[in-house]
Amino acid sequence: MDKEEWLDALNDDVRDIRALTMAVREETKEIREETKILREQLMVMKEDVKETKRKTDAAWELVVITRNQMHEELAYLKKPIWKKWFGTN
Repeated sequence: MDKEEWLDALNDDVRDIRALTMAVREETKEIREETKILREQLMVMKEDVKETKRKTDAAWELVVITRNQMHEELAYLKKPIWKKWFGTN
């Protein structure tokens, strides 16, 4: 091969490498944008999970309060009538 053929081959390689580099940069840019969007969605989901957990805790607390109230009412109903009248334990 003579000198011109080598230069042409090197120029072709340089053009190919440059094109690949630009393609990789563009792909990296797209991936970063997608990652940013996914992070934002993740933050929204975390807030939703926190809100759901708070509501679940409140519902469970209501269940416990209701259960305790029912136990107290059942205990009162089981008392003899004279204890209910005089208010003794």
